[in-house]
Amino acid sequence: MEIYYQIPVTRNIMTVQQIVNIMKLLGQLKKRALHMVLVLGVLLSCTPCSTALGQDIIGRYKVKGNRIIHKIVIPQDPPAAVIVLQYLPKGTDVVKTSPDYSSYDKETGTLKWLFDDVQPGHLSLKITLAKRIDAKNISAEVLFLDQTGQSNIFSLSPLPMKRRAIEGC
Repeated sequence: MEIYYQIPVTRNIMTVQQIVNIMKLLGQLKKRALHMVLVLGVLLSCTPCSTALGQDIIGRYKVKGNRIIHKIVIPQDPPAAVIVLQYLPKGTDVVKTSPDYSSYDKETGTLKWLFDDVQPGHLSLKITLAKRIDAKNISAEVLFLDQTGQSNIFSLSPLPMKRRAIEGC
């Protein structure tokens, strides 16, 4: 796409208005060039060579009293390995997990699972703690290696709380 701009110059010396017009045109060209670079970047990031397509892992967790339940969806083309990290408040006592965790650092509150032979479908993790926990005090992440060996991180979000309708509202 070619764009032509014509600026009339009637004498050898430019007026201030002509200089302002030129500056505006240069600004517009700069914006269009930036827009084109951004579009090109998006298009290139969608090609198979930049990321392994179909490797998106999605998931959420739910907190109910002293229990945390993770639901993670593994794609049809599963990653080579998956690590799930649950960040709890320091010193939290873990009663049990299903499946069993790989490691737990009570001083930092980091609970970790390592899955090196993950199958497509749903991966469910259940954690039972000694005490009730507030969802605001925890977070979780999934780290995985796709089939090309590229490392990826996905932050898990808590499920939204169900709210009861108040009469008259």
